[in-house]
Amino acid sequence: MFQLFQFIARQKVILLLLLLELVNVWSVFKYNSYQHTVFFNTTNQWAASILATTREVKSYHQLRIVNETLAKENAQLRSELFRLKSQQQPESKFPYFVSEAMMNRYQAVASRVIDQSTQMSQNFLTIDKGRLDGIQPGMAVISSAGIVAKVGVEKDDTFHDIKVMLFTQFSTLKYVYVIKNRLANQQASLEASKPKIE
Repeated sequence: MFQLFQFIARQKVILLLLLLELVNVWSVFKYNSYQHTVFFNTTNQWAASILATTREVKSYHQLRIVNETLAKENAQLRSELFRLKSQQQPESKFPYFVSEAMMNRYQAVASRVIDQSTQMSQNFLTIDKGRLDGIQPGMAVISSAGIVAKVGVEKDDTFHDIKVMLFTQFSTLKYVYVIKNRLANQQASLEASKPKIE
């Protein structure tokens, strides 16, 4: 404490000068309307700019949460769309009944893309879901844009002519949907047990 008093005693002239300068600046902006208006407007602009920047930073950091929420909602909507499509009656003269298992056959699981490649001959996507989330090898993966797979047979030809136009921009892909087939095991066992034609 004694050293502080010694410092103030040694620097009293400079400290007094700084105090008088501060009082002088405050008096200029307080008692002159033009300077007061300029100071008020400038500080308001700075405050508004700082608040706007703060809001933008907060909004940017919340985008990931918003995107994940929207992806989960889209996955639920896709599952419901699969359910509604399974209920559509095919064109048939016979009655057609859809079981509850068939209506709930497909489930979409929203997944975030954490790594990807687009420039190689065999590219890959790495997602943030795995075995603990019920993901198994062989499951379909789609995006919100999807693809368009045009199929036709040319005249006097025995092969199908398929044109694929990709709508998905793989370089900017952030979320995908893994399609769970709840009847996959039953389908595989049926396909394995069907008789082979020789």
